[in-house]
Amino acid sequence: MNNKIGNKLSETFEFNRTSFLSKMELHPLFEEFKPFVSEINIENLTLQFHSEIDINITEWWTNKEKKVDLESKIFAILFTHRDLCAKEPEAYVYGINETRTPLKLQLEPYHLDSHDYADGYYAMPGITLGFCKELHKLDWTSLKNTDYEDVDWYELDGRLELFNTYKFAIKLALHNALKKLMSQNRFSKINSINPLHFLIQEYDEQVYPLLFME
Repeated sequence: MNNKIGNKLSETFEFNRTSFLSKMELHPLFEEFKPFVSEINIENLTLQFHSEIDINITEWWTNKEKKVDLESKIFAILFTHRDLCAKEPEAYVYGINETRTPLKLQLEPYHLDSHDYADGYYAMPGITLGFCKELHKLDWTSLKNTDYEDVDWYELDGRLELFNTYKFAIKLALHNALKKLMSQNRFSKINSINPLHFLIQEYDEQVYPLLFME
């Protein structure tokens, strides 16, 4: 299943990047993103995420001094990020210990039913998303008093492919990093059920399966 997840994330990332880069006559606001999209490096991003998570597992996720409930069984580790146009976007980590319905063992994204988090397992450091910093050019604070201030870029051609490229770069690199950390037995101190689900979502959207640890 994990290999299938990785393959699907890779295919979706490459499809969106290729689609965006091949678009002709994009609005100038989007055209300037082509060099940045071309330079997204999944291998480097994987190394960054691996390093950050490796530190955060010890410093936060399993640290009693942070008042984390290490006795509570964790069903899933959920990475959640907000708008990627934010000045300093990052994905926080939540430890799910209760769900109204069972989590789904599948490739496709789904809506997470009613759930709760273990004490202390709330908005902990996960990964930083500095490689998305160029998207801040689209934030209204950046467009204010420019030639593009009144442009409704949400309706422009290429918007979906541009953001999907960044979103699936995050998912793919995070999948790769988590898979490596799992092989290094770095999640052994997490008191989890079998399988432990690793999920990601944009705030209040569907969750995407990243990895299942059995």
